[in-house]
Amino acid sequence: MVDCKPYATPLSVKLPITSTDSLPCTQPSVYRNIVGALQYLTIIRPKLSYVVNQACQFMHSPIVGNFTSVKWILCYVKVSQPSPPILWRDDLSSISLATNHVFHRRSKHIEVDWYFIKENVVVHQHIIKYVPTQDQLADIFTKALSTA
Repeated sequence: MVDCKPYATPLSVKLPITSTDSLPCTQPSVYRNIVGALQYLTIIRPKLSYVVNQACQFMHSPIVGNFTSVKWILCYVKVSQPSPPILWRDDLSSISLATNHVFHRRSKHIEVDWYFIKENVVVHQHIIKYVPTQDQLADIFTKALSTA
């Protein structure tokens, strides 16, 4: 799959049909593992949800044609690698903790997830940006709304 031809869409409108497409898949556990990994990928790549859902419909008894469709999805994923996700924070101190390369005595009891984020920021897998509190849309899910 490393040298596969990249595809511009996650699913072909009409895959070429061969005589072996209706045969049972010789390695159904490999099919299940790949489709299971693709399910996790839909969390950050919701555009794949439909095609991964279609692939999940055949996890109990996949055929060769289903495996061909999954290979198509993998080729699409290869070509459409997203840019690093942006984490929006309304707390400047948390941004400075994540971007500062040195921890101080006062920050020794930091949650483990901040160490993970800090490592990802250093290697440019995540980007942290500031958003003013009044523009923070996620607050509606975590805090009570005021009546005013």
